[in-house]
Parts: sequence; structure tokens; C-alpha cells
Amino acid sequence: MKLALAFAAALALLGCEKKKAAPATPSAPTATTPPPAGAVPAAPVPVEASPDGLKLGSQAPKVGEVRTEREEQLTNLKVDAGGKTIEIVGSERKVERQEVVAATGDVVDKLKLTFVEFDKQEKIGGKDRPAKASVAGKTSLVWREGKQLKATTEAGAAVPDEEVKEVVGSSRGVGRP
Repeated sequence: MKLALAFAAALALLGCEKKKAAPATPSAPTATTPPPAGAVPAAPVPVEASPDGLKLGSQAPKVGEVRTEREEQLTNLKVDAGGKTIEIVGSERKVERQEVVAATGDVVDKLKLTFVEFDKQEKIGGKDRPAKASVAGKTSLVWREGKQLKATTEAGAAVPDEEVKEVVGSSRGVGRP
């Protein structure tokens, strides 16, 4: 019986003929939604081939150009220290508005940075860690002198020490190609 089943399976496999697939027919063109009235199409970003793959180019920044960045980070760590496990849970959400105030070639020389939203929370071992001063709703002007970033408030006053880290961290590309 087993021999008969094996023989029938072999005949079935031999009897199956592989058929060549028909060539794919090109699909009919599809309609695209036109851009809204008054919309200015963005210039294409140059792409060039390189030995490592494709290299995307960039466009030179223009004075008055505005970009909005959104960032959200969630942290959930367990740290073993001296036989004791400490859990660290945190979240950070920020929305930044960056406006080019001055530019030369491919370099943003001066940036107007507004923290539209900024919320940072952290618990260590189940206890809330006090939040530092928030930069939410605040605007700074940032530029580079030599290797160092400088920042003032929009009114020209010094940025408070507790806010400098966030302002500098969000502006590292200022003054660099």
C-alpha cells in the first residue's frame, strides 16, 4: 500500500508541468490628486550614486525658511546596582519650530528656535524626579562663534542656565555645513 501511494505521488509530480508565467501587462496609468491651489512645488532634492549606495543631497537653507521638528522618547530601564534593582521610567515630548534668520551657502548662521511644546517626566525607583525649568513656549536666537554655540532670548537677554542644555542640544548644526 505504501509503495502504491509513493508511486502515485511520483507520477503526480512527474505529470505536473511547470508553465511559464505570462509576461506582466503594464497597468493603466492612475490619476493623481493635484496639489492644492497656490501650492508651490518643492524643488527636487538631488540624488547621486555612490559606492555605498545612494547619497541624498540637500538644499541650501534660505532666510525665513521654517521647519517644525517633533520628537518623542520613552524610557523604561531596570538597573541592577549592588544587588538592588532600580527601575527608571521616563518620557519626553517636544515640538520645535526652527526659523532660519541668517544663512551663507549651505550653512545656517543664525537660527530662531521656539519650543512650541516641551514635556519631560521621569520616575526613578517609583519616585517622581523633580522637573527642571521648562523651555515650553520660549524662543531663543542661536549662532556659532568659533567652535562655541551662543544663545540669547528673543529679547536679547541671556538664556537661563537651566535652559541652555536644551537650546544647544537642538541647535548643534548651526554654523556647520
